[in-house]
Amino acid sequence: MAVARTAATEQVITPRQRSSGRKGARYAWVWRYISPEKLERWIKGSAAFIAVTAALVLYRPIVHSSIFDLREVQITGNRRITAAEAEALVREAAPKNMLDIDLTQLRNDLKRRPIVKNAEITRVLPDLLRVRLTERVPVAVVSPSGQTPVCVDAEGVVVGDFHLMSDEQGPLLVGWSEDRSGSAQRENRDRLALFLQLQREMASGSFWNQIDQVDLRNLQDVTVNLAQSPGTWIHLGDREFMHRFDLSLRILNAIRQRNAEQLVALGISPSDEMFDSAMRITYVDVSQPSKAVIRMPSLKRTSTNKSKPVLRPGRRHRRR
Repeated sequence: MAVARTAATEQVITPRQRSSGRKGARYAWVWRYISPEKLERWIKGSAAFIAVTAALVLYRPIVHSSIFDLREVQITGNRRITAAEAEALVREAAPKNMLDIDLTQLRNDLKRRPIVKNAEITRVLPDLLRVRLTERVPVAVVSPSGQTPVCVDAEGVVVGDFHLMSDEQGPLLVGWSEDRSGSAQRENRDRLALFLQLQREMASGSFWNQIDQVDLRNLQDVTVNLAQSPGTWIHLGDREFMHRFDLSLRILNAIRQRNAEQLVALGISPSDEMFDSAMRITYVDVSQPSKAVIRMPSLKRTSTNKSKPVLRPGRRHRRR
């Protein structure tokens, strides 16, 4: 009886198992069709979509903020154009916002300036442009008909007025054609090549600084006048320029010294008219060195020589 009472008073309590209930059963089918891998991809795709949407919404306010305003322009490679001038050109052509700048278009805009041959432009965010210029190098001052002398580079491109070569100005090239046709431009390039050949030859004999102008209207007859005597023209032909120029100087020197013997040795028949101190030599033709020709105007007559010195600003004739 006692045992039975003890058994009756003991009670075993075990935890109740919770049923998944209706809610668990409601979504149980999802796991049958969606694997964890698919769910992970879906979450990543959603995050990417949200990020792209946010970027699109925020793009315009960010890129058009003052953070990307152009503030500094660094210019290198300039020699004849000042850094301030180059920077002004850049700022005039470039939009205010760095991200709106078309670098190719900006380079083309800078190349429209005749002195600029090329430009390399680097954008450094948020607010810096680096511009490296390659300038055209003027090699001659030319005289278009009836116009102010201008400078041209080795390709015959007009790069600016004569001031660009004010510190290194040599003889003026006369006979430059303004015609824009292909044949005229080829002739201009031939003139320039002949001018540079003359410069090389004359420089080797220290004669270049004695020349005031080089007339290249006739490519077969290079004609120069003297800085010390602009009214005297020397016809050199188309070759052996230094040798022929030296011959002309020796002839003129013999005339000044009234050295008839020296003139005969140089192939010139002296005359009293040559030694007249009032007479100015119009031209010396040494295009055929063995048959040099001297022309002088008649007394009380001006020269009839068709070549006249071209007046140009900033040029002073050198004196002996």
